[in-house]
Amino acid sequence: MKRARRSPATRGVDKITFTGSTAVGKKIVEYSLGDMKRVTLELGGKSPRIVFDDADLDQVGLGAVLAMFFNSGQICFAAIRLFVQDSVYDKVVDAAITGLTHHGISVDDIHYDKFTDSRDQ
Repeated sequence: MKRARRSPATRGVDKITFTGSTAVGKKIVEYSLGDMKRVTLELGGKSPRIVFDDADLDQVGLGAVLAMFFNSGQICFAAIRLFVQDSVYDKVVDAAITGLTHHGISVDDIHYDKFTDSRDQ
């Protein structure tokens, strides 16, 4: 069994809370084992939102923005991807951009291209 390394940087720390990648989370657990620190981790990917043609498209834009930016996106269920049914794709993009601009986020042609680049992926 591999012996856990103890980081001098964690002496005097009672609890570690981390939101981020699984690889870093593993390191945090490894360093915390030496003196059994309390650890709270939110790891892994971000959840996609799925939008079908029967959705309330007026609400989708604001909902998408809140899902992406609530808590600055630093939560494990921040929805940073939208999977959208083809028949309502353009309406959802427009609604999301309206939601972004409503919250003071600038969307110019460069941002729009980045926002819509992943459509065919």
